[in-house]
Amino acid sequence: MFYRKKIDSPAAKGARLGLPVLGGPDIKNNESILPKSTAVTVYNYRLTDGVLKNGFGFQRASMPSLSEGTPFEMPEYPNAVGDFCEFFVYRRFDAENRKPDDRLIVRDSYGYHYMASLTESGAFVKLQMGRAFFELTGVNYRYNGEDIALFATDIGLYLCRGAGATLVPSAPMISSMCVHSERIYAGLKGDNTGIWFSDTFDPTNWNVSLDDGGFIDFADEGGYVRKVVQFADSVYIFRDFSIERLVAFGEQREFSVTKICTLGSKILPFTITSCDGYLMFMLRDGLYVFDGYAPKRVFDKVTELIDTEIPPHGCFLKNKYYLTAKADFGEPILWENGTGKNALFEFDIKSGGVNITRGLPFNDAAAIKTTTAEKLFVSFTDTGSGELYGRIFETNDSGCFCETELPSLWRSADNVQGMSERRKLIRSASFLSRYDATLTVTVDGREYDYPVKGSGTPATVRIKKCGKSFSIAFSGAGKAEIKDVVVEIDVL
Repeated sequence: MFYRKKIDSPAAKGARLGLPVLGGPDIKNNESILPKSTAVTVYNYRLTDGVLKNGFGFQRASMPSLSEGTPFEMPEYPNAVGDFCEFFVYRRFDAENRKPDDRLIVRDSYGYHYMASLTESGAFVKLQMGRAFFELTGVNYRYNGEDIALFATDIGLYLCRGAGATLVPSAPMISSMCVHSERIYAGLKGDNTGIWFSDTFDPTNWNVSLDDGGFIDFADEGGYVRKVVQFADSVYIFRDFSIERLVAFGEQREFSVTKICTLGSKILPFTITSCDGYLMFMLRDGLYVFDGYAPKRVFDKVTELIDTEIPPHGCFLKNKYYLTAKADFGEPILWENGTGKNALFEFDIKSGGVNITRGLPFNDAAAIKTTTAEKLFVSFTDTGSGELYGRIFETNDSGCFCETELPSLWRSADNVQGMSERRKLIRSASFLSRYDATLTVTVDGREYDYPVKGSGTPATVRIKKCGKSFSIAFSGAGKAEIKDVVVEIDVL
């Protein structure tokens, strides 16, 4: 007769893996060294004090009417084909009627410029001037007591008064410009190693003399001039591989140029943005913050996602730096076309937070600041859906593109620090989700989905799966709020 012999095994060690803070993404480091609270993939969720909330939504752009006091929708693109590409705010005061008369200037996919009011309802009007094929380049200027705007085109520099535009014949072919000490400073189209500047108080006079305009050439290894920016009472000149500082007050004889630094990677000029006390820009190797003295690399755990072969565009609004870019997320979702820009990054320098929105074919995002509103306007490439074509959108907090809910995902690192070689029994996970969501647990490469209904009380999901490695993920669409995550495991 045979009897079963009970063999005692070491008791399993229980553990509670609490994730009180659901952290931001880290694409740079290997998952095996990351805390479980760190995301290796996250999009369309906003990380707020360790809570997952829905990210940006988008709606038709509107502005408050000065005369009626109610919002009006920004007009649609006036032609049958083409897209809005970039935006510029022409800041203007109507002296006759004593009221703001700000205008929105847009560049379309054919390089043409259109104008519409930002203070009253109306249609877009085409500006009769040259085209800009790569970037909308403009500056506001106070000239002879009047608010004007200057725009660089393929024909030359145009001066815009209201809806009229005239060519400035003495100006060079400009690619980038800024206003400093009542002069216009400009980088030139093509491969140029210098900058030009206009006469003081006269942006129509570019004649070269000590009493008029002039130019400065750089004959070193810094590369071509890509952008000029007014910052900290100076003009900063961004070249392919260096940054120069021009101090220019009064007479030309007193101008002085200092090389600030040599860059280790090529500058991406469309990303250079003034951000209330500092500049931000991208090189091909990452994102930098610049205080006027030395660039400092930031957000390197995230920027490896960005494909710099498709030129990213940057802007700044309400203490956040925004970047539209192509990012490598793997399989496309929603209206991503697989080739163009598919992501909007929001970087918060003060908190170090990053939020990523994807699923849409972005063209550009621009900070629209007027006397009545501050908004982030967004343009998209038309995909044939009809919803994106010829319209301007603004961000909101709905988590939806108009009525379409944007899919969201947060996935943790695939490890438990200090226990990577031990087998684990994942018993359960509890968390509070105010809206419908799905918990996905991946154990040794196999995924298990657990849909959860939204509730004001915590939910507990029984898992009971065993393996060496595991990760957790939350996904949903539209509105979201997930917090207080605790995973119960036994280490065997």
